[in-house]
Amino acid sequence: THTYKHIHTPMCRHSHTHTHNMSCIQRKLLALGIPTADSFSHTDEGSFRNLIVTLEDTIIRKYKMEDRVGLRAIESEEWNSVFNQYLLSLQCPFAGRDWQSSSSARLIVLDWVLGRAVALEYSDNADNFNSESSKQRGKAAVTIDVESMEVNDQIKQIAAMFNLPDVDDINLLWRAISSVVLKKFSPQAITSASAAKKEITDRHTLEEMPLGFEVKDKRIKDAVKVLRLLHVAELRELQTQINCLIVSAQDITADPHTDSRLGRVGK
Repeated sequence: THTYKHIHTPMCRHSHTHTHNMSCIQRKLLALGIPTADSFSHTDEGSFRNLIVTLEDTIIRKYKMEDRVGLRAIESEEWNSVFNQYLLSLQCPFAGRDWQSSSSARLIVLDWVLGRAVALEYSDNADNFNSESSKQRGKAAVTIDVESMEVNDQIKQIAAMFNLPDVDDINLLWRAISSVVLKKFSPQAITSASAAKKEITDRHTLEEMPLGFEVKDKRIKDAVKVLRLLHVAELRELQTQINCLIVSAQDITADPHTDSRLGRVGK
């Protein structure tokens, strides 16, 4: 019985890359349905040779049946040279690597051969894979019922986090949550909030805000104040957008020497 040598794998500073390559190889073995994927060791000569023969016989099929005799003779002393010739026939860019004695080089070569096998397996069964993928996506799309009580409860929990009032109209609640997220958690809002913390600002309570006309009912009076403040905020946002539009128009139509950053026209 021929005894295969076990390649020694020294510990080195590239152990992280080594581990990454091994995980890639195991994923490809699993994708190809290789039964020994979990226990496969690339340093075991017998396992390595058997895997190459299996890939050629079942997936790659580069050689005709009668031309695979040398590759199948895994106990032959000529197998290494046969495998080198096989790599050349596949146009493997790593065919010249010293894969026989170098564990890292063997990993690279094996990873390339497995990648070739995965590509061929996909091309042979592309229609099946794509249809199955579409089915899975379709299943995922219908597993969530946006009108279910569970989803509604989650929406109400999010609204409570933002201190929004509890209303029965879920669509209205969705729009309110979206508005809060856009106004408070956009990159611009976060930048403005950070800058505002560094500034000294006079803050007033709702009680101190002037209304402009007399209302006897305090609740109605406070509600009107809030509406006026929201209206002012919208006007400020509109004015900012108008200013940006004016600057953009000036960049196109104004004097060629206009520099909006300097706030002047011409030299």
